Amino acid sequence: MISYLFHFLLLLGAGVALFLLWRKTTLLADPWMNLMIAAGFLARAVLAQALFWISYASLPVARSLQLGKGVWFFALDALQYYPLAIAGAHSGIWTIVSYPRKESSVSFIQALSMSVLLFGEVTSVALLLNLFCYLGMTYLIVRWASLYERSQIPARTAIAAIAFSPAFILWSSQPLKDSLFQFVVVALIASCVAWQEAAMSGTGPWPQLGIAALMCLALYIVAGIRWYFAFIILIAACAFVLLVAFKAAGRRALAFGSAMVLLLVLSRAFLFGAGPYAPATIRGILNLNPSRSTPAALPSGLVHDVESAREGFERSGGSTQIALGNQLARLDQATARKDDSAARPEPHPELSRRLPSEHGDPSAQAPPSNAETARQLPPPRMPAFLSHTSNSKFITAPGPEKKPAPTRRESPASVAAGAGSPARQPPAAPSNPIASQKTPPIHQPPAPSTQTTPSHQGAPSDQASSVTSAANPVSTSANPPAVDRATPRPMAASRPKARPRTKPPAAATPATVVPQPRAVQAPPVASNPPAAHPAPAITQAPPAAPVATRAARLFAGAGALLVPSSIGQWIGLFQIGGGHAFLWFSDLDTIVFDLVGFAAIFWVIRAIRSGSLRNPIFWMIAAVTLMITVPLAYTVTNFGTLFRLREMIYIGLALIPLSLAMVRKQTTPR
Repeated sequence: MISYLFHFLLLLGAGVALFLLWRKTTLLADPWMNLMIAAGFLARAVLAQALFWISYASLPVARSLQLGKGVWFFALDALQYYPLAIAGAHSGIWTIVSYPRKESSVSFIQALSMSVLLFGEVTSVALLLNLFCYLGMTYLIVRWASLYERSQIPARTAIAAIAFSPAFILWSSQPLKDSLFQFVVVALIASCVAWQEAAMSGTGPWPQLGIAALMCLALYIVAGIRWYFAFIILIAACAFVLLVAFKAAGRRALAFGSAMVLLLVLSRAFLFGAGPYAPATIRGILNLNPSRSTPAALPSGLVHDVESAREGFERSGGSTQIALGNQLARLDQATARKDDSAARPEPHPELSRRLPSEHGDPSAQAPPSNAETARQLPPPRMPAFLSHTSNSKFITAPGPEKKPAPTRRESPASVAAGAGSPARQPPAAPSNPIASQKTPPIHQPPAPSTQTTPSHQGAPSDQASSVTSAANPVSTSANPPAVDRATPRPMAASRPKARPRTKPPAAATPATVVPQPRAVQAPPVASNPPAAHPAPAITQAPPAAPVATRAARLFAGAGALLVPSSIGQWIGLFQIGGGHAFLWFSDLDTIVFDLVGFAAIFWVIRAIRSGSLRNPIFWMIAAVTLMITVPLAYTVTNFGTLFRLREMIYIGLALIPLSLAMVRKQTTPR
C-alpha cells in the first residue's frame, strides 16, 4: 500500500491540477461564464466538506440523517460502492482494470478504487473525483462554444444549468456515481461534435481515429454505469453517423465505410461495458446471431423489458411511491368504464333476486313467519362455519332457530322433525301416520345406555354412524328401538334433513322431546346468523381497485417528472406517499428543471422559424432525450428514484441550445 506521505503528495498534486483545469477553462470563457463556474465549484466544495465532517465526526446536527463516515441518508448507494472500492484498491491496479462486469455500476467502482489507491481510504476522496468531473464538464462546454461566434448565450445557459442545479450539487457532495456519469455523457457528446467537425472539414484519418477511440471509451464507461442509457445513445449514434456521412466532405464511399466501422466498434464497446446486464435480445442482434434474436423481435422485447422494470419497481415498494391523483384517477375510470360495461354480461334475473340474501342481507336472512312460508323460496345455503355443527358433512340446508316446545298452532310434523326448514314443511299429516312414516336413523354404535344426550359438536363415531344411517334408512317399522326416540331428535336439530318427517310413534311423549332441544339450542349462535355473525359478508369479495391504464400511468409519471410535487398533488395529477419533509428541495430542483426545459423549447422554436434544424448533433441529442424521457416516466414509480434519474433528461435539455448554435454559425452569410 502506498505510504501516507505519498498520499499527501498526490493530494497536493491533485489540488494543483484542479487549479490548472479551472484556469484553462476561464481563458476560453467570458466573464459571466467564469463567475458561474467559480460559484458552482465553491458551492460543491464547501457543501461537500461541511457534510463530510458533520457525518464523519458525528456532530449533533441532524444525527438521524447521518449514516456515519461522511455519508448521509440520500447516499445509500455509497454503502455498497465504497467497500468494493477499498477491496479493489487493496488488490492492486490490475484488479481495478479487470474488475468483473457483473457488479452494479462497475465503471464508477473502478474510478473510486483508483481514487482510494492514490489518495487514501476515506470517503472524501470521492469529493475530489466529483470536483474533477464538474470542471471537466464546464471545460468541454466552453471548448465546444469557442468554435462558434454566436454560441455565448447557449453556452451560458448550459453552464448555468450544470453549475446551479440543486440535484447536481447534492449528488456531488457524496461518493455517488452521478457526477462521473454526467461528465462521461458530456464527453461522449463532445466527441460526437468533434467527429462531425472532422468529417465535414475533410480532416485526415488519424484525427478521426483518435476521436473514434474517445467515443468508444466514453460509451464503454457509460454502459458500465447505466447500460440502458448507453443503448439509447448507441441507437441515436447510428442515425447520427449516417447523417454525418451524407454531409461529409470528399468521397461518400469512404465516409460511409468509416461510419460502418465506427458503428461496429461502438457496438462492441457497448457489449463489453454492459457485460451481463445487456438483455439476451440485444446481445443476439448486435452479435448478428439469428438463432438468439432478430431485429423484428427487438420492439416487443423492449416493451416487455419496460413492463418488467415497472413491475419490479412496484414490487420493491418504497416510501415515496407515485400513484394516480384523484382527478386523474377519476378521469381514467370514466374513460375505462364504458369498455368495462360493454364487456360485462348481464346477470340472470333469478340470481339478481337471490344475490342480497346470499351475501348476508339482514332483511333477506330474517326467518319467515308461518303464513309466509308457502310463498317464499327455499332459504339459501349458509357457509359451514356459521352452523352449530362442526362437520360440514352434516349440513344440507340451514334453517332458522328450532322452536323450544310444540304448541297447539304447530303441526306435529314440525315437532317431530325438530322444527326443520320452514320452506320444506309438508302441508298436513297423513291419515295413517304409522304406515307412511319413515323411522329416524338407527344408531348402531355406541350402545343406547352409554349416550342418552348427544353433545353439541358430536364425536367422530356419532358423525360416522349418522352418515351411514342417512344413507340406508329403515322404512315402515312399527316398533323402532326406544333408544332412537331419545337420541335422533337433538341430532336432527343440528342436522336439518332434506326430507321432512311426520309424527313419531304413539309411544313417544312430548316430555322426552321438549327439554332436549332447549339444551342443544342454548347458544344463541343460530338465532340470527347475520346479526350474531357479520362474517357472511366475506362471501362477496370487496371490489378490486381499478387498474390504471398505461396512459394514466404515463401521465402520472410525467407529472411527477415535470410538475412540482406540491402543485401536482394539489391539482390531483399524482400522489406521492411517505414523508414530505424534503419535498421542498425536489420542488426547487423541479423548477430549475422546467426553466432549462423552457429554454431548450425556446431555442428549438427559434431554429424552426429560421429553418436551421439540419445539424446532426442536434437530432442525436433530441432523440436521446426523448427516448429516455418516455420510458423513465412510465417505468419508475418511486419518486426518490425518479428525482435522481431525471438527470439523464436534464443533460440533454441543457445541451440542446448549444447544438442549435452550431447551425447558426454555419448559416451566416459569407
